[in-house]
Amino acid sequence: MQPRCAVLLAGLLVACGGSTPPAQVDAAPPGPDAPPPPAAENVACPAVVDVEVVTAGQSYQPMVADVPRGGVVRFTMTADHSARSLTNLFDVPFGATACARFNAPGTYQYYCVAHGFTGSVVVP
Repeated sequence: MQPRCAVLLAGLLVACGGSTPPAQVDAAPPGPDAPPPPAAENVACPAVVDVEVVTAGQSYQPMVADVPRGGVVRFTMTADHSARSLTNLFDVPFGATACARFNAPGTYQYYCVAHGFTGSVVVP
């Protein structure tokens, strides 16, 4: 073999060696035996939400929020109000802004810990 060919062949073998990391494999989507998501849960607030709930005096506005399944509600509480689910699925502390996603149909009631006024989220 000519010296140039040997150098070229050696260069090709090095260049084709296993220096490339293996391809990443995406995780399979959840199967039929995967547990369902919780009915409602606190989530990081996305840029766009389905409904914004605020406090106005001694009530929530709106008092009833209709959202689609998987919809997100942003709760913006003043320093003296909170929003806690009656079934402890989500909790927004006094003076905080937080979001909750509603994954299953139903009516989700919540209340202000300090004052007791209520509101609800309805998922058809």
